[in-house]
Amino acid sequence: MIAEQIMQKKVVTAQPSMTLKELAAMLVDHQITGAPVINSAGMLVGVISQTDLVRHDREQADRPQAAGGYYSDEYFKPGLWPRQSEETRVRDCMTPLVLSASRADDVLDLARMMLEHRVHRMIISEEGKLYGIVTTMDLVRALVDLHEGKRRARPARKGRKS
Repeated sequence: MIAEQIMQKKVVTAQPSMTLKELAAMLVDHQITGAPVINSAGMLVGVISQTDLVRHDREQADRPQAAGGYYSDEYFKPGLWPRQSEETRVRDCMTPLVLSASRADDVLDLARMMLEHRVHRMIISEEGKLYGIVTTMDLVRALVDLHEGKRRARPARKGRKS
């Protein structure tokens, strides 16, 4: 099985100029935890995730945490973001080096890379052009499909049109 067979082709993306407040609203609205960052020319320039936002915020100031050291879901609601998020842009805290794969890459290789680099999404791109995304949930679906010996149609999810 290859990446193109399981990837989400319609991907919610962020722009480098978006504020963190706009990004937080987008993540909440689409029920996602991260997105590729695309510049005005349509080229992949980075990736942004809740982890990047928490890391950036920790560098700015300490924030209340829920039990176990995790930030509460309430923290990610747009109205609760710190004031500097109105000034801070995605380009200021995104990860500029994107771990990516091609459409023809084997799904097992994608899973190994995701485990090795401890990431939850693999950007599918070629020569800087975004083609799709494979998330940990896409890999779980593929595993179930392989186990059941079939390729099921995916149910539609808010924010992801496939």
